[in-house]
Amino acid sequence: MVAEKKEKLIEMVKGFSNEYLDEEYMELNIRLVEKLARKHDVPFRRGKLENWAGGIVYAIGQLNFLFDDSTEPYATPDDISDYFGVKKKTAANKARDIRKLLNLKLGDEEFSTELVLESDVSRMGGNLSQVKTLHGAQRYSRLRELGDMMKILNSQNPNDDLEKFIDDTKGNIDHDELPVFYELLRDSTFIIPHHDGYPVVISDQNGTTAIVAFTSEERYNLDGDFKIRRMKFMKAALFFGDDSIEGLVLNPGSQTLFISRYMIREVIFGR
Repeated sequence: MVAEKKEKLIEMVKGFSNEYLDEEYMELNIRLVEKLARKHDVPFRRGKLENWAGGIVYAIGQLNFLFDDSTEPYATPDDISDYFGVKKKTAANKARDIRKLLNLKLGDEEFSTELVLESDVSRMGGNLSQVKTLHGAQRYSRLRELGDMMKILNSQNPNDDLEKFIDDTKGNIDHDELPVFYELLRDSTFIIPHHDGYPVVISDQNGTTAIVAFTSEERYNLDGDFKIRRMKFMKAALFFGDDSIEGLVLNPGSQTLFISRYMIREVIFGR
């Protein structure tokens, strides 16, 4: 009985894969059927096979951003429900049950495409409701990683060493001096001016947009109706989840130094 249902399920998910997906997805769908079949209490012994087939394809799709139209292959929940003749909610609920039963999370090595495995989204964990796109998951994962680091890097050291370093180098920092500079940034607290709840940003003639930060009260020289917040560099870097922000400007008008998104990534993640 179980063997017959297993073979039927495999044929069903292969049929969908042939019409909408590719060989890699087909292999993952079949692998999921086989893993369910190895459970002591095989779950698809009960219920309509169409519901299980829809749930299996839906679960693999969720883990690999099948519903994100910026990825290939791309399919929709409607495609799944129409193909198997089930309601979308039924397929989604069955997918949830499967993920819970097998403890499936984003970045699962057994059920992820190469694209997802290379995209560093494993820190998303099982919370698939937070994002709908691969890019969004990568951003969420990075912010989670940053949040974890902030719990560790919570010292409030003064910026005297950073200011001396910038003064000594006059902002012309050699490549071999970057590790020292990055370490000083990690431990620094900046004054970040805000207006209407948003950090102040400036743009140069090339349209490069950057957040403004100051290393001390003495360096703070902005006029206007601004509130200021003291923020660790590691916390201020959360703003760089916004793709429109391309860097950080330290002490504009005095020790002006631009720190690019690339450098900020190196400071935070070491790459």
